[in-house]
Amino acid sequence: MRIRVFVLACLLTLVASVYSYAQTPDRTKSPVLQPGEGLTRTQKDVESMRNDNQDKKARRTDVYVCALSFSPVDSVMYISNIQKIEQTVVRNRWFLEERSLLEQKFEDYVRERAGNLQLSSLFFSEKEKKVLKQRERIIRINNKKKRFKVQYTGADFRF
Repeated sequence: MRIRVFVLACLLTLVASVYSYAQTPDRTKSPVLQPGEGLTRTQKDVESMRNDNQDKKARRTDVYVCALSFSPVDSVMYISNIQKIEQTVVRNRWFLEERSLLEQKFEDYVRERAGNLQLSSLFFSEKEKKVLKQRERIIRINNKKKRFKVQYTGADFRF
């Protein structure tokens, strides 16, 4: 009789411990917190943290910019002069914050002279030599293939 009571008590303790262990989440299998667990953050808090992190990686610096634009249906490629833009925001050395605005400005300039269907691209770097090298490379490849007639914008266009 004592053995039966002892075995029953051990079995009951084992079941209770397994049940309580099953109630505690295993973070190695699922590291995501369930609703109501731990600290909660709103979407606004997450966005502000992301913006703060991006602002830490952003810096104001002078960059050199060159733009080109061409049309797939036309045989003319427009290339701007290399221009220095002062105190613009660059994130992670690769993302120019005002890039789309600068591209749009050059695209609008070319559309006034050439027509509607224009594709534009912008090259920038903190060093003028890198932009000059990229610009010369594009011109050299184009001259080799003789695909487009190159027209330079000259002093007409400013970013």
